[in-house]
Amino acid sequence: MLTPCRSNSAHTSLAATLLAPATVAGIGISVLLHGVAFWVVVLGGSGITGATKPDRHVDAAPGIAIVLRPVIAEPPPQAPPPPLPQPPIEPPTTPPPLRVPIAAPAAARAAKVAAAPSENAKPAPRYIAPPPPAPSPTPPAPATVSFAGLSSTGEVAKGVVYAVDCSGPMITSMPLVAEELLRSIAALSPEQRFSVVAFHDAAGSAKSRAFSAELIAPSRDTLVRLAKWLDGLDVGGSSNPMDGLRASLSLTRGHKPAVVFLLCRSISRTEGNAWQLSGQDTLRELDLLNPIDPATGKRGAAIKTIQFIEPDTSRTLEKIAREHGGDESPESSLKVITPAEMRRK
Repeated sequence: MLTPCRSNSAHTSLAATLLAPATVAGIGISVLLHGVAFWVVVLGGSGITGATKPDRHVDAAPGIAIVLRPVIAEPPPQAPPPPLPQPPIEPPTTPPPLRVPIAAPAAARAAKVAAAPSENAKPAPRYIAPPPPAPSPTPPAPATVSFAGLSSTGEVAKGVVYAVDCSGPMITSMPLVAEELLRSIAALSPEQRFSVVAFHDAAGSAKSRAFSAELIAPSRDTLVRLAKWLDGLDVGGSSNPMDGLRASLSLTRGHKPAVVFLLCRSISRTEGNAWQLSGQDTLRELDLLNPIDPATGKRGAAIKTIQFIEPDTSRTLEKIAREHGGDESPESSLKVITPAEMRRK
């Protein structure tokens, strides 16, 4: 036990106070209470938690203050949350073991040898672009036929008929007619068809006769036969060109459009041997035999007229060429072969 300084009254007084029984008892009680409070807090029985300021407790002894600091209790440990269910983990799939046949090395060597280019091997063909399309074939040239300088082209030249006047006045013109006929027919194309009609009015013979009863294709054989047929014609008597036109137009019925060459002397002659029909009646009958097609506006046959020796003073042949000669001008459907021209030929 400490002994106060007797010379200091303050110390003596303080020591007396501290050593007083009441003071000692108060201190013991205070210590006891604080100990109980401490254990209550530790054991969870105290409500002193979360205090931010210290509480001051003054003991019964004057001048002595004991500071009690709150004790913050630790939160009780909590149980960990249950783990989340995890998706089932599939075991990794392992590829099947590679089975290598026993002959694999030999097969691999054979494949390697086959892949190696040989000395005689040809290089792989490169892509070759296809050739450009061939140009469309040019349309065939229009069928053409000509006789003594008169010609007809296009559709009217598919069928050709030559109507030849075999009357007496034509006897000097027949060699030229036969020569021009053979030349004109020889120039026809294989697609064209032709025939020749001879007409005259003689006693004991028909007014008209045809080399072929139907239009035929030109050939070397037909030319030979036609030359013999022309040599055998009986030239003489009078003639009516309408007989030749009727027979010629009847041959073109299955081969329209066509062209008819009318070869004759003039209708009005010095001897007075005229056609049996007048010019007006002739044109009227020709309109019936060779009408205009309403669908095309054209006639079935184009008629070209060739006059020998002198022109026709009645102008009937000119009118026929104008109305039945086709789309060409009358000059392209009418021609006069004079004696001077016949001598030049």
